Amino acid sequence: MELVIKPHKDKAHKVGVIYSSEGEAAKAFEPLAETYKNHGFEAVFEPVAEKVKLTLVSIESGAQIKYPDLNIKPDNFKLLAQIRRDDLINFVHVYWKLGEIYIAKVRFKNPTPLIVCRYEIIISD
Repeated sequence: MELVIKPHKDKAHKVGVIYSSEGEAAKAFEPLAETYKNHGFEAVFEPVAEKVKLTLVSIESGAQIKYPDLNIKPDNFKLLAQIRRDDLINFVHVYWKLGEIYIAKVRFKNPTPLIVCRYEIIISD
């Protein structure tokens, strides 16, 4: 799986985890969308070599969603610097189709993304 970051000027930024298929992405996102639809999150990014660990921490409950071993392109991680740490970010699961990235649908509908209210980057020594 891979992490993708897409900053925007006029709408919410997007951070997504790329899955190998739409079905896999939707299956993994459905319980998150149902359980945490009214939660705000803090995202913690931990770069490790050429990968990144991503932990989403619910501000309401403290529950954690972990993605411990995501690939990330160096240029993509640089895009995070374009996003202020307290800007709203939509978190979604995505997949490639015909050379483009699409947001996975849940039950044939576009799911409400998880809302990341702030983020931090932790650099380990």
